[in-house]
Amino acid sequence: MAKNLPIEKILKPKSKKEIDEVVKNLTDLELVKLAQIQKSVELMSYAVDKGLDSEALGEALLWATGEEEVLAIKILNTGNIDGEKLNEVVSLATSKNKVSIIEKIVKLKEFDPSYNRNQLLRYAASNGHDLLVKELINDHRVDPSDLNNAALLGAQVYEHDKIIKILMSDPRVKNNIKV
Repeated sequence: MAKNLPIEKILKPKSKKEIDEVVKNLTDLELVKLAQIQKSVELMSYAVDKGLDSEALGEALLWATGEEEVLAIKILNTGNIDGEKLNEVVSLATSKNKVSIIEKIVKLKEFDPSYNRNQLLRYAASNGHDLLVKELINDHRVDPSDLNNAALLGAQVYEHDKIIKILMSDPRVKNNIKV
């Protein structure tokens, strides 16, 4: 750790030279933690640019998803995030309605779109994201009838007629409707 100070006590560096001096003795995870504590997009971006190990990059992505969407997309573009971390990020992104991050993650082969009993499909259906619903139900891992057609119910509650039609066109949904 820099000068044996606890990470919380390190002053916010102001220039690239100061950043270089502060971070030279930090591990990747300590650098990410410092950026999080200081709520510094600049420092987090610096950390991402310098190259982080997979664990630190995943933590940076979680933070950026909540704080800075452009940085989150930049991190996703590195292609170095494991599937479990992507699942965490999708959960956070859905809670914050960060559609551009979700759309990027869905395209990554490491991501399991059926994570958490098809949470992403339920989110997309309830929030009117018809293109995302179409993309998700075309993935064989996604079950649109999961949890007693919860995705369809969400679309109905919020009156997303287009999504209702999309879901009803899938035989897995029709075959699971209980009268």
